[in-house]
Amino acid sequence: TGHSTIDVSGVLDVNGNITVKSTSGSVLNIGTSSTNVQINDTLGVINFQATDEESGSDANLIAASIKAVSEGEFTSTNNASKLEFLTAASETATAKMTISSSGNVDIHGGDLNITGSQTVSEDMTVSGKLTIGTTEITGTTVAALDNLVLGESSNNKVVTQNNEGKIKIGSTDGSQTFNIASHD
Repeated sequence: TGHSTIDVSGVLDVNGNITVKSTSGSVLNIGTSSTNVQINDTLGVINFQATDEESGSDANLIAASIKAVSEGEFTSTNNASKLEFLTAASETATAKMTISSSGNVDIHGGDLNITGSQTVSEDMTVSGKLTIGTTEITGTTVAALDNLVLGESSNNKVVTQNNEGKIKIGSTDGSQTFNIASHD
């Protein structure tokens, strides 16, 4: 019913679940005791693993982690940090996604799959190909669109624009939608 504190210097092993409840919301603080945080110092980590898995070897390695890492030296005016999301296949987990202090999201290998409707309200840069349905768009194919007249077919592909300004790209029926919003 009151405020309780448990001080542990070292490792605290708990066999079972930990439940933390509070009427105002529970807080779990994970931090470093370093008095001189430098670039790439780990601030805290949550690891997920099956240490007791009887298969051994890879099965006992860290399978996933969430890690907070400093992006520079901490000062009275700077605590820039990033979150790294690590996963494993048959290895110790490695970084697959990072969210920087400025809000940038980097995917390290693998694919980014987006389902549902999405809106890009700022500039988007694609280094490589953009696939819409079965249509692949690259720098070369975009350059070819310069000579394409809306509604005319080129190589069995058609580009149309409806009265709402939506551009459709596809094979003869323009079934894949590529929506370009104004940046004015």
